[in-house]
Amino acid sequence: DHPEISFLSTNYRSTESIIRMSNDLIKRNKKQIKKNIKARNQLELQPLFFDLSQNYRFGFQRRIPHIYELVKSLIDKGVKPSEIMVLSRFNNFLKELEQYCGARDIPTEYKAGGVRFYTVHASKGTECAHVIIADVNSGLYGFPCEIQDSTVLEVVKLFPKQKFIEEERLVTLTQAINRP
Repeated sequence: DHPEISFLSTNYRSTESIIRMSNDLIKRNKKQIKKNIKARNQLELQPLFFDLSQNYRFGFQRRIPHIYELVKSLIDKGVKPSEIMVLSRFNNFLKELEQYCGARDIPTEYKAGGVRFYTVHASKGTECAHVIIADVNSGLYGFPCEIQDSTVLEVVKLFPKQKFIEEERLVTLTQAINRP
């Protein structure tokens, strides 16, 4: 019994630009297994980033209208609501956002064929043309999640905090990049 490490070095789902950014982020981890992932999909679609950290640091309610406007602008440009997915680390924000959008005539998941709202973990295996990832920030309720006293996370308490943060970042990133 001699275990062997195998590297899956080609990503078949994400674009080259997303893989390049992912590689750069993972390289910032102090403890890692060094590898360089390449994309089979050579499309150069660029992700868009909106930094809301300065203006919206006081809770979910202040970010909801901004994300609603982003979803609405995609729909106004001809994107079908079913081609839009909004992800967040925690469900409470998503429920409020979904209700906010639904009340303003944005078709949502509970109205068939609408925008989908998932936690990052619940979205595993789903795909969508337009993915909005909310709350990519540090803190207790951000990416990576810094809450370490959850019963689900009891196993990782054995690791130093820095390794915990790097593991959470890797899991979150892996789930986020495994969609087009």
